[in-house]
Amino acid sequence: MADQLPAELTQEVFRFLENFVPNERIDILDAESVEAIKNTRLQSRFWSQNGWRTFGKVLGQAPFFATKVSMAELDEFSQIPAVGERLTTLTFCGMGSRNLLFQNPELDLEDRRTKDFVACHAAQISYTTSSRPYSSSAQTLTSEFEKDLARILPRFPNLRHLRYLPAVEGHLKGYRWSDVPSDGLYIPEGTEDYRPLILDRIAKVLVHNNIRLESFSGPLKGNTNPNRDAVPASLFRFCTQSEPLARMLNTVQTLAINLRFENDNSPNHDNEASNIGHLLQSLHSARTLELACSNTDDAEPLWTQLHLAASLTELRVSFTAADSVDGHSMVAALRSLPNLRRLALGYVNLADEMEWDWVFELFRTTLNLDKLLLVEPLEFGAPSRIDWNSAGRVDEYPALNEAAGEVKVVQDRRGQLGWPPSDYLAFRNFE
Repeated sequence: MADQLPAELTQEVFRFLENFVPNERIDILDAESVEAIKNTRLQSRFWSQNGWRTFGKVLGQAPFFATKVSMAELDEFSQIPAVGERLTTLTFCGMGSRNLLFQNPELDLEDRRTKDFVACHAAQISYTTSSRPYSSSAQTLTSEFEKDLARILPRFPNLRHLRYLPAVEGHLKGYRWSDVPSDGLYIPEGTEDYRPLILDRIAKVLVHNNIRLESFSGPLKGNTNPNRDAVPASLFRFCTQSEPLARMLNTVQTLAINLRFENDNSPNHDNEASNIGHLLQSLHSARTLELACSNTDDAEPLWTQLHLAASLTELRVSFTAADSVDGHSMVAALRSLPNLRRLALGYVNLADEMEWDWVFELFRTTLNLDKLLLVEPLEFGAPSRIDWNSAGRVDEYPALNEAAGEVKVVQDRRGQLGWPPSDYLAFRNFE
């Protein structure tokens, strides 16, 4: 009887199986849902054929890597018409294997697992670069990875969303010893000694195939990783106007990523504002920008460059509790966005209570906001005394009540149990 269900009811069954990871900025099916969807499709040909739309969500969140094995999997899926026609999202990971020989010349190469890992490292570098210098020309595909991807992507005519992960847990596709701990074997793209330019090459192929993205995003991971697996600002150091990465970002309407500022001793620290500027000036079509920032003393490089994203109508910025924010610089930057109507600020740590009062007054008098959301405003790195009462007002800050057409303050009550928090709330929780 189940094989005779109408198509609409069948889709309802699959939607019922879709449970998403909580406290996230994007839809990510949890592990139980992924398994349930896969198992349901295996029940019969009927369920398999009617589950492609939901399975497309499973495929869309599965990370693909710059390895031949991973691209072979994507190639296989792309040749299934029901997948190719429905898939709107792809996820890529910029993780690479470490050069163990360079780090440890005395490595025991007689160990089969080590020997295999060294071979996988060499294979990934060869596949990604083809031992040729990188060319930023979208007309010149210089590596096997670029050529394979350029052949595969046209089979996804409705691809509109790209998700990017600097790293994931576990091994890269292609290394067969799953019992070997992965700690220390891999490194995220953008780290000093790992630069095969995976994201640049993906962007280059998208431009080559004239694929216009609507969004570029990554998961918040606020509930699993306080450092949020952030993209380093240095990843955008070559994101100038003519480069593929900038051209890819030109069309996105929404950009939502975790951004890590550079350490003081990093060779990229002095270029931090420039790197962030390259990112923001590429957002020609963006209306929504969401950044979860970490490792910043005052966020000054962001505030000085924010005017370059003048098309924004919605801005969402969150920090970690250890970060400090200069209120004067923040307000000046926000005033440089003429179209800004919706603002969300998370875990913003100002110097004191009086500075918050001043910021609220400037919001009221200089910005034209329809909506303002504050998640856990901080003072000196601890929860502030701003008390949002049951009537939805803040009595001691009258300017805040008039700072936007709709104002909401969310206090992270978990702070009462210890501070700073072990995880961070997502803005999406309070929409």
